[in-house]
Amino acid sequence: MMKRGRFFRGLVVVLFTLLFVLVIVFFTVLIVHGLDEKETEKKIKEIKEQIVTVQPQTTAETTKAIEREIESTTATTVATTSTGNLVPMALDMSRALFIGDSRTVGIHDTRVISEATFFAKVGATVFDALGAGFNVEGWGQMTLDKVLTIKSYNYIYIMYGVNELGSDDEVILNAYKKLVDKVRTAQPWARVFVMANLHMSASFSEKRDDSMTNEALDVLNEEISKFADEDDMIYYIDANELFDDYNHAMKGSATGDGLHPKSQYYAEWAGWLLQKTCDALNFN
Repeated sequence: MMKRGRFFRGLVVVLFTLLFVLVIVFFTVLIVHGLDEKETEKKIKEIKEQIVTVQPQTTAETTKAIEREIESTTATTVATTSTGNLVPMALDMSRALFIGDSRTVGIHDTRVISEATFFAKVGATVFDALGAGFNVEGWGQMTLDKVLTIKSYNYIYIMYGVNELGSDDEVILNAYKKLVDKVRTAQPWARVFVMANLHMSASFSEKRDDSMTNEALDVLNEEISKFADEDDMIYYIDANELFDDYNHAMKGSATGDGLHPKSQYYAEWAGWLLQKTCDALNFN
């Protein structure tokens, strides 16, 4: 009988011990779970405080473009251009289109913006862009109309003018206006960057006739810049600040032939374009 009593007393002690341990575990789980919820709420509050409210632009088109830019962005990192500027790379450049001549081909060949689409050809003019077919990497020979309908673009960059020098300015500008209108109609939510023609070196210009001068390019650039005054989705950008000497001609150290930048300057130009695109989007 004494042994049986001891057994039952021992069993009761074991049961109460197990019950006590279970109670401790139960309350520990509750406490930890509560801390996790508090930590989660804290993180949510921190994220909300970091959200930057984008001020609305002047048109519905601009607002829509910002929404498309946010949707297309998959990540935000920071890169350094060759000029030393920090560029927030929240840019989906696979949705960028470059339209132009040999200088635009040079941007392509640097591979700094390799994921973009390039509708460009050596010796091309704005007249060619309106009807001729160019070889587009990955797609083959196609017209600009086809390029503009095959995908949606966020950014479109245009540079024409130097090969047109010698033609009547009014004829050039009318064709340029048709090109810009074509792009805006086909891609109404894209931001269009009309790029100033780069200057020639002084020695190159001296060997040409009077129609092919930096003064003639400046007149053309001035007229092209006015497109940006008429439309909030069009931006005029002038990269001559990268290449000009004190005479407002392309500096000799930046060019090999007097007309095209050297490869390292093309890379700098590409980085500059990314910076200007970020500026337009108010990323900085």
